Amino acid sequence: MSEAEGKAAVVGAGLAGCEAAWQLARAGVSVWLYEMRPGRGTGAHTGGGLAELVCSNSLKSVELHSAHGCLKAELEILGSMLLAAAKKARVPAGAALAVDRELFSAEVERAVSSQPLIRVIREEVLELPQAPALLATGPLTGPELMARLEEELGRGRLFFHDATSPVVTRESLDLAEVFPAGRGVQGADYLNVGLSAEAYEHLWRGLLTLPRAPVHGADRELVEGGFSVFEGCLPLELLAERGRDAPRFGPLRPVGLRRPGSGESFHAVLQLRAEDREKTRYSLVGCQTRLTPAAQRKLFRSLPGMERAEFVRYGRMHRNSYLDGPALLEASLEVKKLRGLFIAGQLSGAEGYVEAVATGLLAGANLARRLSGLEPVVPPPETMLGALVRTVAGKDRPDENTIPCPTGAHFGLLPPLSSRVRGKRLRREAMAHRALAAMRAFRWRCGLPQGPFY
Repeated sequence: MSEAEGKAAVVGAGLAGCEAAWQLARAGVSVWLYEMRPGRGTGAHTGGGLAELVCSNSLKSVELHSAHGCLKAELEILGSMLLAAAKKARVPAGAALAVDRELFSAEVERAVSSQPLIRVIREEVLELPQAPALLATGPLTGPELMARLEEELGRGRLFFHDATSPVVTRESLDLAEVFPAGRGVQGADYLNVGLSAEAYEHLWRGLLTLPRAPVHGADRELVEGGFSVFEGCLPLELLAERGRDAPRFGPLRPVGLRRPGSGESFHAVLQLRAEDREKTRYSLVGCQTRLTPAAQRKLFRSLPGMERAEFVRYGRMHRNSYLDGPALLEASLEVKKLRGLFIAGQLSGAEGYVEAVATGLLAGANLARRLSGLEPVVPPPETMLGALVRTVAGKDRPDENTIPCPTGAHFGLLPPLSSRVRGKRLRREAMAHRALAAMRAFRWRCGLPQGPFY
């Protein structure tokens, strides 16, 4: 397709929007990529960069026996630009693909800016764009656009609350007390704060009693006295409410973490993961929180080795919106009522960084197919991406009255193997190899391009 044969609007320049715009341009479509930041902020983003990571800096595991490792391998087959950018901005994190946030955003911006068919427009879109178009405005979609979307589609939005972890400087930590170590494939890329039973008890009680930040504005009206929280980013204080041992059986579990040299073990361990290549900033793994900034300083500075911790970012909670995918979307991510309009990223109901990239890639490729006069396609159900979008669209939902929840990649989405494989790891590796074979065949059958591409 030549530039003159197709033009499309992509609204939202986050992970899904940038990947979608790249895939459209790669297919010869001229793209107008809209981003409202920095002119209008979201309350969660800190700047105006493309593909800014709001929560963690980790895109999760690259190992094939993990669901996200399998999904990344599929994206590599399909030629994902953002996956390549993430690898260029990678920081040490064991088997996880963690990135320097600023380098990652800059790499994505460099790639997008170098593509002559993509024009970045820094202004807010307040009305539903006319097809051909793609919405990837994310979980913090502006209220005006969300209202127009609801009016057009006739369905109310859904929402849940998400939280982020604090980030501290390495130089402010007592490195004689904080020690490097990792569980298994993590290597020694993580720093660790070992907690005695007494220190853990103090932390647990602080999580229950210290003040929490209030919910503001529209969020307060939406929650109507209660919170719907995504389990994958559960605030640490809410986890603490489930029982004294809940945090140390979860993100603070001490299994496999001993102090090098002495072999000292701990009642619980708080891990810190590098935020940048120079390892000057570290995020507190699993410590998503809604505590006030003052409460966060008081609580975390009470831990051994963190007495003088300098916070460069505090944890906070924000609202995430998503649509009723089973009612509104095809598995191709096209809106049922509006041919030529596609939804990608968390707005579709796909939860997670890699899932946002994956849905952006598929939605962008399918919009390009629409512009070429071809029908949209869906990867086979044996693939992680194919299973994910089918779940988002409610294809396997047993009860139509069930309220959909955000869905991330996991092996439970995939059909069982045709023959029995003993052992969870071997079984998942077999499912992943089946998925990759199916994705290669799908790419060839649909004539999708493959890398290298930039």
